[in-house]
Amino acid sequence: METPRGKEELIEVFGNIYEYINEDGTLKSREWEDKILGFCYLPFPMILAWDKSKTILRFRCHKLLSGTFDLVFKIILHEKLEGYCQYFGGCYSFRVQVGSKKVTTHAWAVSIDLNPETNQLGTEGDIHQGIVKVFEDQGFVHGRGFKRLDPMHWQFIKNY
Repeated sequence: METPRGKEELIEVFGNIYEYINEDGTLKSREWEDKILGFCYLPFPMILAWDKSKTILRFRCHKLLSGTFDLVFKIILHEKLEGYCQYFGGCYSFRVQVGSKKVTTHAWAVSIDLNPETNQLGTEGDIHQGIVKVFEDQGFVHGRGFKRLDPMHWQFIKNY
């Protein structure tokens, strides 16, 4: 799948979330989630960043990207890079961007955050270049290239 460019292509490919948002900014129902969400199955466990006592072997993502996410993590394992992405910071989350009213790409479940503690918003972070390459080779954009650095973040959308 080719990486969409901009909001219009994001909506065209992954669905129009705005049809499911109330005037107060909340989701109207679970219909959006039921329509778009699938699972990525991880080939190695990851620790939940917000509860380090738990690990996961799957996470919810956009169903059109589940195979792409699966492939990314299989390549990471094959390249022996799994030790550099130990902490899962989230994929699907209905919310707006930090400090904005713009709906985040996490609301479409086309983004993922990894190792948030050492890759905080506004910092250079410490994400291994091999991890960056694996994601970018599959069409993801890394948040390290954003105006406001976001090194924990990858998204399957350009120019958003």
